[in-house]
Amino acid sequence: MKLRSNAWKYALIGGISAVAGYFVLPNATTQDAVFSTLGTASVVCILVGIHLHRPKDRLSWYLIALAGACFTLGDDALTYYNLVLHTDAPSPSFADVLYLAGYPFLFAGVLRLTRDPNRSIRREDNADAAIVSMGALAILWHFLMHSYVQDASLSTLGMLVNLAYPIMDIALVFILFRALLFGVARRPFHTLLATAMILMFLADFTFDLSILHNSYATGDPTDGLYLLEYVLIGAAALHPSMAGGVRGSDPVEVLDDRRETASRRRIPIVALAGFIPLVILAASSFFGVPVNLPVLAGLGIAVSAVIYVRITWLIDRISGQSHEIEEHVRALEASHLERDELEADLRYLAFHDELTGLANRALLNDRLDHALASIARSGRSVALCFGDLDGFKTVNDTLGHHVGDTVLVKAGALLGSIVRPGDTVARVGGDEFAVLMVDVENPEAAVDFARRIVGSGSV
Repeated sequence: MKLRSNAWKYALIGGISAVAGYFVLPNATTQDAVFSTLGTASVVCILVGIHLHRPKDRLSWYLIALAGACFTLGDDALTYYNLVLHTDAPSPSFADVLYLAGYPFLFAGVLRLTRDPNRSIRREDNADAAIVSMGALAILWHFLMHSYVQDASLSTLGMLVNLAYPIMDIALVFILFRALLFGVARRPFHTLLATAMILMFLADFTFDLSILHNSYATGDPTDGLYLLEYVLIGAAALHPSMAGGVRGSDPVEVLDDRRETASRRRIPIVALAGFIPLVILAASSFFGVPVNLPVLAGLGIAVSAVIYVRITWLIDRISGQSHEIEEHVRALEASHLERDELEADLRYLAFHDELTGLANRALLNDRLDHALASIARSGRSVALCFGDLDGFKTVNDTLGHHVGDTVLVKAGALLGSIVRPGDTVARVGGDEFAVLMVDVENPEAAVDFARRIVGSGSV
């Protein structure tokens, strides 16, 4: 278990040591052998990592392994030209076919490992990555691609192959920023892959510049960038985090917060990349360096268009989120209102008789306590009258309970119409009623009230 969890460390340390040793080897033959060995070892590490950690998305890693195999075979093809045929590889050559074939497999594998189901966020990430890619395209066009187009010594096929490498690098930049640097819920193996792809872009750019100026030779520092790329991809495949699949286990709310934070942090990068075409135009004009004005101006216009679309998408998303918040607020207010109404109903049922709507025994006792407590302050008396309905049992037995209930309701209504404002009529059980009189001037007033009730024929 310890070996499985630490295998990536051993691969990283061993790989970096091998890269350092590469530059002290005595000749190009041994350097080519080490170069090929490290490339093959990277592919082996990917396959071993799949076997050890059994990731949920194995196809992604197989695609990356296939890309590594294409790159390694391309290295072997160049070695074959140099060591066996003792000649430089033609342009284009079979090595170019292998190299260019590896890029799509690498892109597909990385994209699968970084899928995000949130479409509204994903399209904004795509726009930001496109802006950065167009900035990189401006650099590659100015320093490389324009020279290829203007080189009359190149055949059409040779020019297309030479242009294909920068185009793949542009796609590499897009995938790098969109899938790895602009994403959320990143795992350690994502960081290793991102670093490897950054080194790959730098290596491609410096290698192409060296070839353009006829300054490349085996053992060039550019080789170290390619070799470190192999080492980091192998270490990423051996890292235990690669078994976790596409998404992390963080709640959706946490991921949304991370997306917003990541979106704010990358604004300077996107803004800087968007100004690259204009900066190249301004610098070239200042220093008197010729540039392809239509291409760079077109890139500047394209960047502006993507920025406009990106802002439109952002406004749409914010509007949608505001609408959702408003709906949640309305639902919450309705829930609170419903809760308040339910609480009011419960309070009412707790202190009132369900049939007649009059106060029940609990409310009567509460009001009686308050009335007795106020006697000392007011100096007036409190009276409590009890009574029941004569013959009520006979009504129930002969006419039914529904008629009896009607009698009770009418009796309660009649009592309510007789009492003074502030007095309390209560049904205390069965056909028994009570009337609480407050601020009674003297006992005779309570007696007179009782006579009124009896006189009305209600009890």
